[in-house]
Amino acid sequence: MSNCPVVSLHHNADADVYRNAKNIIIGIAGVALLHLLIAIVFIALQYTLIETVLTFATSIYSLISIFMIRYFKSLEDYINAVISGFYIFVFAFVIINGGLLSDDIFWLAILLMVNILFTKKQHTIFWAFIVLGFVLTISYLTANGFAFDPPRYDQTYRALNLAVFFSLLLIVLLIFTSIQKKGLKCQKKHEEKNELIDIITHDLKSPTNRILGLLEVLDRSNLREEQLEIIELIKKTNDSSSGIINSILGPSKYGENKSETYDLGHILKDITQSYRVNADNKAINLTLNISDNHLLSVDRFQLIRILDNLITNAIKFSQKGGEVKISTYQTVSEVKVLITDSGPGFSEKDRNILFEKGVKLSAKPTGNESSHSLGLYIVKKLSMEIGVKVELIESSTMGSTFEVAIPIEVLQD
Repeated sequence: MSNCPVVSLHHNADADVYRNAKNIIIGIAGVALLHLLIAIVFIALQYTLIETVLTFATSIYSLISIFMIRYFKSLEDYINAVISGFYIFVFAFVIINGGLLSDDIFWLAILLMVNILFTKKQHTIFWAFIVLGFVLTISYLTANGFAFDPPRYDQTYRALNLAVFFSLLLIVLLIFTSIQKKGLKCQKKHEEKNELIDIITHDLKSPTNRILGLLEVLDRSNLREEQLEIIELIKKTNDSSSGIINSILGPSKYGENKSETYDLGHILKDITQSYRVNADNKAINLTLNISDNHLLSVDRFQLIRILDNLITNAIKFSQKGGEVKISTYQTVSEVKVLITDSGPGFSEKDRNILFEKGVKLSAKPTGNESSHSLGLYIVKKLSMEIGVKVELIESSTMGSTFEVAIPIEVLQD
């Protein structure tokens, strides 16, 4: 099944859940309606009570399962859970209506087809073995003289069964076709987006290269020491930008060595120095306390992006005249970076959606800075890619502290 239409189900975004799973929901609602109509027909024709109750129970289960979707993290897991119930109902129908001679046994084929089309491979294999075991058990019981109730063969029942069978088959095929089309469309958009990102990031290399060239030819003979330091900082910032662009385009294209060893302190000093003017403009006291030499070997430019986003946010959301503190310390198993601001903190609702994409948090920038609601999402995504852990460990109306924890086993050569 395509990765595009099968999306994660977010507990805090019910509208997105139902929009992404709309076709599945409509299909299950169709199953509920069909079984409800059949139950009404069974009552009108005075069919057996147990068969009528089972049919009505199937309809009720289908309706309830629609509202179960919010409790699952992925659409595939949801479908597998729901279809498990349908297997049990079909097994019951087969047992009460003739065993191997029952028309209901062919419904197992539809359920297996749903598994094949919409769920994970292990789910399909699991239910294939369960169905095989069920059929073999029924066959064994029949061969050893167990007498199942004779199946119903009247024309009305057969017509109902065939109508429902082909209706469900049509529903499954329509859902699969719709999701497959969405998957192809999504894949095409994804490829176009990746191509656009490659073009934009590639074109961004030109201005960074020109800046570097201008810095190299700049006459520094009559400059003061402070001006020389600023030029060196511009060069380092430009180098970082170039490295980030290369990492986005792909290290294999530019021969980047992700296993290079470097000092965390140097990175933090450069980032802190580059934001000194921003902090001064808001009268924020920006401090850095490095406890020791921390040699790292994780992807340097990805780590710079993580720290840069966190420090940018700390300054952006801190009150004017406040303080932003950056510190490091090392435990037995990890090197940790703490970034503490003097902003308004995060509400309980904020904490539940802190690292999600494009969400608006309650706090606002204190100096009219722009905010695109992507920084923390990028932080979380990059941290998972390079094997570090980022957490909000403290938050109050006086400020917040983020912790970046890097396992020692991925630091040392």
